[in-house]
Amino acid sequence: MDITIFARAPFRSLICIGFIFIAACTSKVKEGSTSLEDSDGYVVAGEATQKAKIYITTLDQSELLQVHKVEDSTAGPGVTLKVDPSQTYQEMDGFGYTLTGGSAMHLHKMSSNSRAGVLQELFGTGANDIGVSYLRLSVGGSDLDERPWSYNDLPEGETDVQLERFSMAYDTVYL
Repeated sequence: MDITIFARAPFRSLICIGFIFIAACTSKVKEGSTSLEDSDGYVVAGEATQKAKIYITTLDQSELLQVHKVEDSTAGPGVTLKVDPSQTYQEMDGFGYTLTGGSAMHLHKMSSNSRAGVLQELFGTGANDIGVSYLRLSVGGSDLDERPWSYNDLPEGETDVQLERFSMAYDTVYL
């Protein structure tokens, strides 16, 4: 696959590479073609059929979801990446995400049928499922819980150096 990237800053180039890689991985075979490989055996992405759009909302609300065109860049020669699917550098073992207390709370509050549907979509391996294979749980409270908490919550000004009031009870409410 040959990908040319035009960006003025190296960080932007990395972001562009990531987005283009994702787009290339999800590309479809061109009509009439039976392969995603070019004549050199590299995987190629089909030509884009739609132009990207940017929706802008400014802080002062002078623009609310205003559509702006994405201009094609012509600066510099760009960077060319070649992806050889026959060469493996490291293998992917799976994909995952963090299950926060806030997410667990919402799952817990769903009806059992809705919760089963969400869990199937997240962890299932069917054609319409995401196929999550790993979960990371936060230890103690995170910024995405319904309220701040710790394993040793105390009233303001109190201390518990010996952790005599240590409790994991709140951690088990939704998880």
